[in-house]
Amino acid sequence: MDLWLPRFSDSAHLFIDSPYWTQAQRELDAHWSLQKVGWQGTKDWLEWVLLCPRGSKIGIDSRMISHERATRLSKGLSDSGSQLVHPRQNLVDLIWKDQPMRPKDAVYVQPEVYTGKGAREKLSDIRGWIRRKNEMVVKHVQSPNSTPVLGQGPIEKITALFISNPSEVAYALNLRGSDVPYSPVFIAYLLVALDKIVLFLDLDKISAEVKKYLYECGVSLRTYADTWSYLRNKAWGEGKIIINPNTPYAVSLIIGSARYVVLPNFVEEQKAIKNETEIQGFRSACLKDSTAMCRWFAWLDQKIRDGFEVTEWEASEKLNDFRREMPLYVGLADESVSATGPNAGELIALRFRG
Repeated sequence: MDLWLPRFSDSAHLFIDSPYWTQAQRELDAHWSLQKVGWQGTKDWLEWVLLCPRGSKIGIDSRMISHERATRLSKGLSDSGSQLVHPRQNLVDLIWKDQPMRPKDAVYVQPEVYTGKGAREKLSDIRGWIRRKNEMVVKHVQSPNSTPVLGQGPIEKITALFISNPSEVAYALNLRGSDVPYSPVFIAYLLVALDKIVLFLDLDKISAEVKKYLYECGVSLRTYADTWSYLRNKAWGEGKIIINPNTPYAVSLIIGSARYVVLPNFVEEQKAIKNETEIQGFRSACLKDSTAMCRWFAWLDQKIRDGFEVTEWEASEKLNDFRREMPLYVGLADESVSATGPNAGELIALRFRG
């Protein structure tokens, strides 16, 4: 969901995409203006904010916007005589007094029998990629008429990669969690350097077993809150650190432009190339889902034949029950949505461990 909430002294706007227009219309009060992105030429918030009066200061939580989007927005505002600013604290957090606690569910190891590749091999691949990038830099510097390619100032060696996407952290370490509904990930950052690997997360989530596993992978642990001081103090050592375009802007701001380089997302690319074990896992999950669906259709058909009225919620829950009975079931991949008649439409997904 692409949602943005700009607030001015005399107006407030909600930018939201089409699946949520109806809900937003029901729930917004008269103080808000609904901007239906994509409807009759309505601009998205990035385009819209560039139309603010010259001299405007646009405040944004730099943790909530990617490096790529923020740099594009900052340049656009600068060109129009305005400025992107970053309050030290999220202003919504200041007034949101009953925020839910962060999840404390344990992180667990995803066995190699399901991943097809060990964490140590994946981390080795990442380090190999960092070394290859350094070799490319050396060749460039040694070539005639070359100019620096890694940012401002003299050429520096690349020594680390910072991973901010929870799904990529989970993939690289073969770990799983349940911090995010319908997704087997946990909130964490990961720094992979040529001489160290550091995982930043809530240490209460780590059991002795997982701690031993990470130690054997060469991974040291630090609290999630330590991330910012670690980056601010350049604790990874000498050289530049790699970030990708979707890294939170707060990360690139705190590192400083002289010490980072933006490169395509290597871990995301590796995660997208499925090995035979992962492909077989997809096939197995589809077979299990198909079995559950067939059982559900048979149950629903019989109920209707017997004259029972089955509500949308009852139908959805029964399908979930059939799926829970399948081997290695972990949970739904999205909230089940079933509907009939004027509400017709269905979107249901699930996850299995293998």
